[in-house]
Amino acid sequence: MTKPTNRSFTNAMNHLRVAGCSICLSLAFNSSSYAPPSCDGPPVASSVIASTAAISESGGDTAQFIFTLGGPVGDDTHLTLQIAGTAANGVDYATLPAQVTIPAGQKSAALMVVPLSDAVTEGTETVTVTIMASDNACVSVGAPNAASVSIVEANTTLATALDGPNLVWITGGNAAWSGLSPVTHDGVDAAQSGFIFDNQESWLQTSVNGPGTLTFWWKVSSETDFDWLRFHIDGVLQQQISGEVNWQQRSFSLPQGNHTLRWRYVKDSSSPGGLDQAWLDQVSFTVASGSPVIASQPASQTGWRGANVTLSAVALGAAPLMQRWYFNDTNAIPNATNSTLVLNNITSAQAGSYRLVASNTLGAATSTVATVTVTNNRPVSQVMIFTDSLVASPFEPALANLGKTFQLYTVEAAFNSAVSAANRANTLVIVDAPQALYTFGSLAGFINGGGRALIQAYSLVNSPTLAATFQVVIESRSLVPLPLYDWSGAPLFVGLGKPVSFKEINLLEDVQKLHPMPGGRSVAGFVGSATPGEAAVVIGNGGRTIVNGFYAEGASTSADAIQLAQNEIAFLVGIAGLPAPAISNVHHTAEGQFGFSVQGTMGQVFVIEASADLQTWTSLQTNTLGSGPLTFTDPEPAWLPKRFLRVRTNP
Repeated sequence: MTKPTNRSFTNAMNHLRVAGCSICLSLAFNSSSYAPPSCDGPPVASSVIASTAAISESGGDTAQFIFTLGGPVGDDTHLTLQIAGTAANGVDYATLPAQVTIPAGQKSAALMVVPLSDAVTEGTETVTVTIMASDNACVSVGAPNAASVSIVEANTTLATALDGPNLVWITGGNAAWSGLSPVTHDGVDAAQSGFIFDNQESWLQTSVNGPGTLTFWWKVSSETDFDWLRFHIDGVLQQQISGEVNWQQRSFSLPQGNHTLRWRYVKDSSSPGGLDQAWLDQVSFTVASGSPVIASQPASQTGWRGANVTLSAVALGAAPLMQRWYFNDTNAIPNATNSTLVLNNITSAQAGSYRLVASNTLGAATSTVATVTVTNNRPVSQVMIFTDSLVASPFEPALANLGKTFQLYTVEAAFNSAVSAANRANTLVIVDAPQALYTFGSLAGFINGGGRALIQAYSLVNSPTLAATFQVVIESRSLVPLPLYDWSGAPLFVGLGKPVSFKEINLLEDVQKLHPMPGGRSVAGFVGSATPGEAAVVIGNGGRTIVNGFYAEGASTSADAIQLAQNEIAFLVGIAGLPAPAISNVHHTAEGQFGFSVQGTMGQVFVIEASADLQTWTSLQTNTLGSGPLTFTDPEPAWLPKRFLRVRTNP
């Protein structure tokens, strides 16, 4: 599916249509004393949907049948309706008319379904409304032209519908989930997402205490690759489905501790698809028992110097369950007694092997070894850029500033061929400001094979598989530019103000808000502090990929655009392209010892060395710069006769 990308082009076409309609009206008036209704192009389609699939007979619930036109027309539209179903009109629900009116200039109207409670046990009944005809020549009967609502005899709670009576459920977002669903997996009941519009979501949540195993069945009917049913554990996206996906079972092993589980049905900025609903059924959590077993092994990780690396394993077994991480086989890591090990601001000294040992009174189990590799992305010898944009690229002057040449591609087939043939170890690929939607079939293999790539998120709209390769999903979109805030996660804001402001450059989608998948890390966003679903920059694959949820071209000044592009390229090709650290705040302590501060780019690794003769140098400290200056105090006594100090970067 291709969605419009150029706002100016769309506006121009609309102006042409209006001008054309005025000419038609004039001709019709001059040629005859009677003018039939004149339409702006072909007749627009009428359709109907239900706001919810089911309501309770006695719970005070209501539903709406919402009638929509593909665009406004100049006269009132009267749609003739057929009211059918197993429920009786005027008996089981308040009388619905056989006609609905959409006023001139409007695009929608609604009829309310109000159930009428009685003492008769009738089971679940249905109300079906079908559009039969339109009295307006500018309006046709489109699809879907029929919708149904079920009236359920008694209210069903979410706990009952989800077959989890011991779980406490909450629901929210722009519309609540309901336990009244005629669509089920077990043939009895299920939960269904609430009725939402574009750029909205409906979520359902519970919590469990691990270790244990979670299973559930889910189903979705939505716009493929744009509207999603997503599952999160503790705020981390685990899986997502879209399109027409029938009932599927999912299972997850959860480690020791309390965990928040959330299911979200999320819509993008335009166009419905399918039934626009999601369903959940038969949710079960089984607490672990017996001797320990490693249900999920830790995965090896590659990270850039200064990054945060997370190792996770899941151990199941009867409580109390003891856990301990070890480094290089025998070194117990202090305070590392959880299923997750976070290594902050990693250095080369932390590269090596890690494993988790779990034990209880019944025995012990040891995970497989996970290897942590620390890299600084050595320089590249080849850069390839793909673009079809008419906007001046900031990446080309940025590459020139860094002394890098490049090959430019504007045809997808030629670009894919070049990427497939490239040496992945020394090649950087940049997808710069695409105007159309492409599949870029060569990129997944290039990245999985060790290549480095920078891409604008709009290129991932049509390819969730490629998005997953970049370890990111598009959470939502904005039609206006938004500021870019540094979340203190990578050296991307050197020489830039905070936040970086952006301007309109005539693209329909200026912003794609991102959510990292496991392995990805949000380092900048569209709000002032780290917030799920608001990421603007996600670094993935151990520092080999960057996804921008904005166009660098849209920065308010060309200088900011070029500096941002240069920072991102420098990060991907190695820290050698970044400014050298600087010494500032030279001082003496109260005891007379010499000291100073080191400033530079977050993630840079530097060594402080000492010498008595400027010939032989001894290393005193190796440090990784964080988000602010680092203060150093010479450990030697102040009375030493002569001593020189220097700071150098660690390659």
